[in-house]
Amino acid sequence: FIASASCASGPAFEGAHINDGMRAASGAIEAIRLTESGLQLKTIENTAPVGMCGSGIVDAVAELRRWQLVNDRGRFARTSARLREGRHGYELLLAPADESGSGRDVVITQEDVNEIQLAKGAIRAGLDVLLRVTETQPEDVAEVIVAGAFGSYLNIESALDIGLFPAYPNAVYRQVGNAAAVGAKWALISRRERARAHQIAAAARYIELTTFPKFNRYFALGMLFPTDNELTKQKE
Repeated sequence: FIASASCASGPAFEGAHINDGMRAASGAIEAIRLTESGLQLKTIENTAPVGMCGSGIVDAVAELRRWQLVNDRGRFARTSARLREGRHGYELLLAPADESGSGRDVVITQEDVNEIQLAKGAIRAGLDVLLRVTETQPEDVAEVIVAGAFGSYLNIESALDIGLFPAYPNAVYRQVGNAAAVGAKWALISRRERARAHQIAAAARYIELTTFPKFNRYFALGMLFPTDNELTKQKE
């Protein structure tokens, strides 16, 4: 059978509930790299940074984790010289006010990291429950398809480094864009594809996550970031 689930991850990956979050528009930071010499930012339309869209937020958190500026529980390492104390606790400065397009500092804060943990916890719990229900082992997963606008621009390596997706050892991760729209077009122009869509829907079994046994445990574990050892193994 086909198992499906809906993960209530909230709007954090769309920039909501993030201090300097925004939709994917001009000036949104969409990619971030932290190096020994400083930060490298890429913004939509290459304009001055105004805030972070979803892919930029995931990149930012992944860089914090790679450089051990946050631990596996999502807490900032307060001894790092790269961090500063702001209005919302410790934060990493991404763009100072005189270089931003908004005239104010663009930062990622402890609160932002926590919001991402909540969002990724829901998604990770959903994936883990689906494996449990279908009695599938992680090494048996052959393909992970990432769809949607956010999924198209998401850096898969960053998603793996924060544990948004499990690092299935034999899986290929594919980004396919707006799969729902493509499927709708197929259903409109092809009777065969429309019939196939009905067959898939009839065979699908929906799993209600909130009533699944031990869901809260899956969710709590899903909020954690990979440990330093796990990150090292993922790179091997």
